[in-house]
Amino acid sequence: MREARLKMDDRDVVYHLYNRVAGMPEERPFGPDEKAHFINLLAKLDDYYCITILSFAIMSNHFHLVVHAPASPPDRKEVCRRYAVRYPNRKPLLPEDSECTVHAERMRDISWLMHDLQQQFTTWFNRTRTARRRGGLWAGRFKHTILTNTEAAWHCMRYVEMNPVRARLVQHPEAYRYCSLGVWSRTGRHPFIDVDCFASLQRRYSLFFQAKSIDQLFGQLAQSLAGQAIQDVEQCTFHIHPGATNRYWTDGLAIGAENDLVDISANHNRKNFAPVSASSSMGHHGNMWCLKKLRSVYSG
Repeated sequence: MREARLKMDDRDVVYHLYNRVAGMPEERPFGPDEKAHFINLLAKLDDYYCITILSFAIMSNHFHLVVHAPASPPDRKEVCRRYAVRYPNRKPLLPEDSECTVHAERMRDISWLMHDLQQQFTTWFNRTRTARRRGGLWAGRFKHTILTNTEAAWHCMRYVEMNPVRARLVQHPEAYRYCSLGVWSRTGRHPFIDVDCFASLQRRYSLFFQAKSIDQLFGQLAQSLAGQAIQDVEQCTFHIHPGATNRYWTDGLAIGAENDLVDISANHNRKNFAPVSASSSMGHHGNMWCLKKLRSVYSG
């Protein structure tokens, strides 16, 4: 029986969400058209969900998103507005309707966002192949890592933006058209964070206090990654070396301060998980820990 997904619905949370396609690792089914459609689909879903996409990278066989999910659902008037944008041909939703509460909770739920994103992309992908395709596309359930503090969120954004560099597709992330830093560099705007959204994030996270605008934030992000060799990137993203299997960003249940991870493990019945120090692996001197699943030891 699969384990229930851990979500921190009682607070503002930043998550790292990711998944890859089924098949052999060397298969690369996503070209420019598929990557562009994936980003367009994110923009479409952004009109309905109140989950903010902070950073993304769409690769040839997988994707990464760093998102902020709010602690509280939107007010009923906002729920009705977002519902009307998504379902223009349906009967309008009214604030007093009981269904309004259902959609309010759904709009801040990462599971619903990922369900819609993956299902809608799969439908489009199957329909647009030269030989009509059927069946699933993804290797399994999407994975997620909880980022418990701004330090973890910042380093995860750096990890996500550097994916095309580690894949040796480009020398700098700004040159890659299908990551948020590349879109910002090319167009001068973030596709999912506007002025009001950025102001809201500033009130919640010290990460954003240091930047007065989204342009300044992404300028700092670009500057922090400028000129890094691939081995330096691997070190700053919790990889001991390029071939290491200790992949904190994609195997960890949560990343952040040790006390936060202890609380998560204790309060959410994750007795088979334990915090592991990750600071030394990335050459970082801060308090960075990863909540990882304990491996069973078999004898004989």
